[in-house]
Amino acid sequence: FFFTDEELAQFKAKKLKAKKKEQERKEKLRADKPESEKPAKEKKPRKVKPKRPALPKALPPSLDFPFNAVCGPVLAIAEFCHEFSHVLRLLPFSADMLYKALVAPQVTTLLRELHLVLIGLCLEPEMKQETRVTRWDWFRMLNSLTWSEILRRYLIRTQGRLDSTESEQRSQLKRAIAHLANEGYVSLDIQAKVAILQVLMDEVNTHPEVIEAIEESFKAREEIDKGFNELQ
Repeated sequence: FFFTDEELAQFKAKKLKAKKKEQERKEKLRADKPESEKPAKEKKPRKVKPKRPALPKALPPSLDFPFNAVCGPVLAIAEFCHEFSHVLRLLPFSADMLYKALVAPQVTTLLRELHLVLIGLCLEPEMKQETRVTRWDWFRMLNSLTWSEILRRYLIRTQGRLDSTESEQRSQLKRAIAHLANEGYVSLDIQAKVAILQVLMDEVNTHPEVIEAIEESFKAREEIDKGFNELQ
């Protein structure tokens, strides 16, 4: 059989009313029940947030870079490599890192890569040299195994220009050349190593890319000075 809409509405109303009465009865029984008989509320376990690992404490600043005769040249070499990093294509390093590499008992990666880059730029065909053919052969043979011998030969070929250098640097270079004839680079003292790097750096200063970078730097500085003067 079928309910009419009016009968269906009455049936739903009676059902809802009965449900409401049942709910009120249960609430009344719960309110009249002694506290001791009431079920204890279950405590939900407290979520413990995992502790974040503590950051390591910063190491105290250390400087294993003594202020002696090589301090200035080492700083100058590190600054030069930083200024022309786009030409040298070397990873950045500090003067402290360079000093530690120079006094290390073995040839470090930093020192080897630095010499490879500087020697390579000195031997590039773009450099204006009288002995281009011989130097081009050296350039092609330059690698991580041959660089110290090519460095020795390069220093021998450039001895004629040592007269323009300072007496102390000239003395160190001549001693380094004599030493490299029988011993390896690693056994050189730091003064000789620094003198060698200075000679290579002076030569790289004449490289076309370095000259261009220096000119651009001067132009940029002039533009800054000009804009500053106009503001005044």
